[in-house]
Amino acid sequence: MRNPNGYGSVVKLSGNRNRPFHVRKTVGWNEKGHPIYQTLDYTKTREEGMILLAEFNRDPWDVDKANITLEKLFELWLERKAVKMGKSNQKSMKSAYGHCKSLVSTKYTEIKAYHMQDTIDHCGCAYSTQGAINTTL
Repeated sequence: MRNPNGYGSVVKLSGNRNRPFHVRKTVGWNEKGHPIYQTLDYTKTREEGMILLAEFNRDPWDVDKANITLEKLFELWLERKAVKMGKSNQKSMKSAYGHCKSLVSTKYTEIKAYHMQDTIDHCGCAYSTQGAINTTL
């Protein structure tokens, strides 16, 4: 069955992949008349992709991952993933995030390995905290 116009699509990508189904939505057309796609996510099954597409069309979210800052990404993580973790792990990750204050307003895609290493080197904490900082970044 076809999706309505402007709804989006789920397509299977070639090759041996963990998540072979590409969930996408057309956001415009280029000068040659080809569609410009916005990637929503990749899923393991077509059914998961259709559910994700239905959720997106019911309540759209911002998928502009290129402009997200470390602070916004951490807030999203707190909302979605931290609630599933234990209290001790949550405190450890929040503490590690506190050591990353110099990178908070930086776009996540612009954070490079030397930024991460500099943050870890100058935190002045033990190995476990350094590992948590590495996980946070």
